[in-house]
Amino acid sequence: MAYLRLVLSAACAVSTRDRSVVGKARRIPAFRCGGPSHGRIGGHRLARQPGDNLYTDSTLALDADTGKLKSYHQYTPRDSWDWDEVSAPLLIDTEVEGKLTKTATHAGRNGYLWVLDRDRLKFLHAFPFANNNVFTSIDPKTGRPTVDESKRPGAHQGAEFCPSIGGGKDWPPEAWSPQTKLLYIPANNNICAYLPKGEVPEPQSKGLYVGYDVDSIFGSVRTGAGASDHLGELQAWDLNTGKRVWQHNFKTILWSPLLVTGGDILFAGGTPDRLFRAFDARTGDQLWSFPLPSGAIGVPTSFAVDGEQYVAVTTGWDLDARGVQNGLDKINGTTTTVPQGGTILVFKLSSDQASALGQPALDPGVRTRPR
Repeated sequence: MAYLRLVLSAACAVSTRDRSVVGKARRIPAFRCGGPSHGRIGGHRLARQPGDNLYTDSTLALDADTGKLKSYHQYTPRDSWDWDEVSAPLLIDTEVEGKLTKTATHAGRNGYLWVLDRDRLKFLHAFPFANNNVFTSIDPKTGRPTVDESKRPGAHQGAEFCPSIGGGKDWPPEAWSPQTKLLYIPANNNICAYLPKGEVPEPQSKGLYVGYDVDSIFGSVRTGAGASDHLGELQAWDLNTGKRVWQHNFKTILWSPLLVTGGDILFAGGTPDRLFRAFDARTGDQLWSFPLPSGAIGVPTSFAVDGEQYVAVTTGWDLDARGVQNGLDKINGTTTTVPQGGTILVFKLSSDQASALGQPALDPGVRTRPR
């Protein structure tokens, strides 16, 4: 794996920010590439270079034996909005338009749900799940977006754009249930951004530079139409029809990795109110919640010990979630305080209701361990 990561680094010319996935049948690992360097904001556009900046904002398929590039798909060519796609695609075998398909599926930071045929990463579909006012169309054959250049911030102009640099979904991964045959997305909507005209640094300048002062980047957040109603959206999608089946709205942002269980229970944290919630995976109805010591932006997991089922989650509120929330507080004139301390919490499913669909009787705080 170290060799493959080295090859990827050379091919992408950018960092890989998350895990890779491997298709067992053909032994072809799929990697995610980050955004254009230096820094993901402004590295390309301020340099005024032509081209797409391959293979930024892409999924790459590499031959596991040779490390050679087999195929790729680029979600946002010449990224100017920090929409680097930082979570690996889900390898889902499901029906798409009535045909059984081996897919590489990914809810993108640019606000589109991408469905690729994972054999050659061939584009199949792109469904908008969050407001995007930058893409005017998606090529139905290649999946290449057409961009409204008036929405591209850079060295020549400032621009307002949606979604924000936090994206329709940032790094928190989606979840797929082979039982409900639904894909679950932790989305944010009604959040946009404005970046002013950037400053081009001197050729010999040193230090971190991403096109703008780092402290002002999250200050670029703006709210869009509908923000007074909600920001976060827990969505369930049918990949066969390309339709949204249900949606649960949150007044606040939703920065939550998801877990869906064999009992059709969907778990999510990731809100500044620090609640860890359980939903009916088929209907979206909320079934249970528990207040955590901090916001949960860690990935929940489920496991069994001696026949008892447990659900565990790590807490700790920082980085992008805190940055976007601080940006929203600045424009709303509010203050949101979420403790940053990290804790591992483990919940036990009550044995008398362990098999009851939609009734997760969880014993809170079976085990807690501060980091």
